[in-house]
Amino acid sequence: MSGPLDTEAGTELFASHEADFKLVQADITQKLDQINELHGEPRKAAIRALERVVDEADEIVPLPHLPTFSGPSAAS
Repeated sequence: MSGPLDTEAGTELFASHEADFKLVQADITQKLDQINELHGEPRKAAIRALERVVDEADEIVPLPHLPTFSGPSAAS
């Protein structure tokens, strides 16, 4: 029995996901460039839009979520 990526349909699915990811990647790059030029509320709105696009990319290629850094530890 062959796996789903051993078929032509699997290859087409991968190519489709790759194309989707490349579009999202270009959108992220464009939004990052815009953020560098903005200030105040427009910058905040652009950052929120960027976060939505990053979430979209995460749906296409889920990455393991890393723990967030909360600062120096009180215990030494």
